[in-house]
Amino acid sequence: MRRWGAVAALALVACTAPDGGPVGGDSAAEPEATGSIDVIFALNRLSLDLRGRRPDIEEQEAVLAEPELLEAALEEMLYEETFGTRVKAWYADVLRTRTEYYPALVAGYGPGSPADLWASVGEEPLELMARVATEDLPWTEIATADWSMADELLASRWPVEYPEGAEGWQVVRYTDGRPAAGILSTNAFHWRYTSTLSNQNRGRANAATRILLCSDLKERSVPFDATVDLADEAAVTEALDSDPSCVSCHVSLDPLAAHFWGFFSENTYSALESSYYRLGREEWWSLQDRPVGPGYFGASSSGLESLGRHIAADPRFASCVVEQIGEALMGRAGTLEELDQDTAHREAFIAGGATLRSLVRSLAMDPRYLDPRELEGEHAGARAWKIVRPDVLASQVETLTSFTWVVDDGSPALATDVEGVRVLAGGADGYVVSEAPADPPATTSLVQRRLAEGAADHAVALALEGAAPPILEGLDLTADDPEAARAWLERAGRLALGRPLDAAELDELHALHQDLLVHADGDVAEAAAGTLTALLRDPALLLY
Repeated sequence: MRRWGAVAALALVACTAPDGGPVGGDSAAEPEATGSIDVIFALNRLSLDLRGRRPDIEEQEAVLAEPELLEAALEEMLYEETFGTRVKAWYADVLRTRTEYYPALVAGYGPGSPADLWASVGEEPLELMARVATEDLPWTEIATADWSMADELLASRWPVEYPEGAEGWQVVRYTDGRPAAGILSTNAFHWRYTSTLSNQNRGRANAATRILLCSDLKERSVPFDATVDLADEAAVTEALDSDPSCVSCHVSLDPLAAHFWGFFSENTYSALESSYYRLGREEWWSLQDRPVGPGYFGASSSGLESLGRHIAADPRFASCVVEQIGEALMGRAGTLEELDQDTAHREAFIAGGATLRSLVRSLAMDPRYLDPRELEGEHAGARAWKIVRPDVLASQVETLTSFTWVVDDGSPALATDVEGVRVLAGGADGYVVSEAPADPPATTSLVQRRLAEGAADHAVALALEGAAPPILEGLDLTADDPEAARAWLERAGRLALGRPLDAAELDELHALHQDLLVHADGDVAEAAAGTLTALLRDPALLLY
């Protein structure tokens, strides 16, 4: 890792507290509200959000000694390899493609299991977004790119040019003549958002505006005539033209939907048919009982590529990105009272070439993010803790213990649901549970318990083999040395919680370790596993 001091010159302004005072703060978990930013709290937020792990001890000491290095720390984290992974995590709930509920029947559809294929399908648009972010391309590229991303599994099934001899995720281009429209041109988008003939791609159109413009037409509060027989296709068609409530939505939705006919599959369960774009179907909108041609909120449009350009030029596009990344970082939706701050972040985003890093850089230096103790309005008086999502819970524990929890089919337990526990841990499956809940379900504590037990046992086993993971470095598992154990616990606590332990916490943890030694008949390894389990079950690992 580069030292923060070497990049301190990249800081744009000195960090300031919500009241305009200087950055400061001590190492306590809940410092008194003195008006200064708790730099350890802020550092943990930055590290977990941008790297998926807690800061190490050296990093903690650096910002405690020189709080002004916090912004230099942010700049360094923005360029670590984990940044792309975090971008995918932020947008997973937005795209909802990380799901195990794709309708396409893929059994026998080339090598690999259905679970493997669905996992790769779900990553396609997220990998595209990650590359746009890490390469500092304008974010409008996600709606206009003439390329996509594929791994070997997708390349073996889909009509893409995959580099010969390459491995893993690579930039590819489809060879079936599909228009260039970024994520809207990916197979993943259309496998996730299918359409029937009667729906006429309206669901796809709404998904596009929800994802790229933060405009979900289904959430509009519109009264309509309840006497219309929705099972009568003729009656519904008539209502679309005559009922003011229906017209108010469909006058915008139907022209948007007309862009997607090239992706229409007569058999949505056919993985083969759903893999190709068909130029000959682009005009199928004209064959419907109520033909509506492509358009964009009153403006003319000629095809899917035109739709992507319209979206990229729409002022709502930039505002939507600010809303989505702001919610991901703040851990909550914005309010009307915060409109001025959000406008400032939008301007920083545009001034920075519309790169995602420019927006994250601006949002991450917002006092509402760094230390939200003095929030106003509906959030007044709250510390506004964020809840660790399953992917971050998994990554921070893996960093400490080298343990990855997998289920019988080899899938990560905290990233899947058919065999795993993602939803139980407070995540979303992209289909039944489309968005992660604001508050973790009760089952999260059960998941954390099992994760802690498995990680502790794994870490101790590695240490006994001479390959101690970070959380156990410096502890001799063959000798009972109370002073050495206390020193280890102080270090382990700082790594696990991302902050120094106070004297009372350290005393309590040390007393637990000594009690476990007694119960384990002096077996240091067994006692260490029990103590580490308790540490990893601390509720603080779920909050930041």
